[in-house]
Amino acid sequence: MGFRLSLGVCASCLITLVVAAKAAERTPWLIGGKAVPLSCLAALDDSDVKRHQRVDIAKCHGVPPDTVADGKTGFINREEHSYFYYSHLGPKDGSDLLFVETSGGGSGLFSEIIGIKRTGNILQYARNYAGGDRCNGGISSAKLANGQLSYDVSLTPSDLILMGDKNAKFRPYQDLAAGAMNCVADLHMRDETVMGVTLTERDLPATGGSGETYQACFNDFYRRAVIQGGAEMNVAQLQAFAKGFVRTCIVKTR
Repeated sequence: MGFRLSLGVCASCLITLVVAAKAAERTPWLIGGKAVPLSCLAALDDSDVKRHQRVDIAKCHGVPPDTVADGKTGFINREEHSYFYYSHLGPKDGSDLLFVETSGGGSGLFSEIIGIKRTGNILQYARNYAGGDRCNGGISSAKLANGQLSYDVSLTPSDLILMGDKNAKFRPYQDLAAGAMNCVADLHMRDETVMGVTLTERDLPATGGSGETYQACFNDFYRRAVIQGGAEMNVAQLQAFAKGFVRTCIVKTR
């Protein structure tokens, strides 16, 4: 699965600028009135190798910052076709939260919210709040207000159903689409609480397209929900949607 309610999904690397998120306010992280060097922050992503790395902001090499249309701060490595962009969300849980978008030059376009702990000039990765690759848990609309972290998580059909019914019996990928290009919904989060979900597609095809067992039925069930005004759902409605899919598409076809 691309997203888990434990908010532990993450794949990070250094980075093809096709921006995958729509974060609200984006500002550079300032310490002592100066922006933290980008090379420091790029070294503190959530990879297994760098997870416990400490960096001294006084010793980081300078990297000329780019600022793109929606205000992100970062840089592009045009030789490697990679990028690193971020916005500083603010302090929470004894750390500073960054909304980070990265790609290592491959097909993955990663977005995540991470906490960075600062002790004097020393920065250290603290934790991952949420993140993933495009439809597999990718993050958008991240903001921190009044101590509460809110953000949206992109969901595939498989993620959407399991978010509403964790006991649903099907095989992601074989029975229902679960790939990083298969976005169908945004899950709205506030800290670790699910607030609701938005069905983001308005015209799913009548057929499954890739041969997944229940995909055509899912598409029809999904389209009907949207047509009937059910694109915006609270948690109870999400659960009813998932259980309705199971009854309609799985139980009846066995």
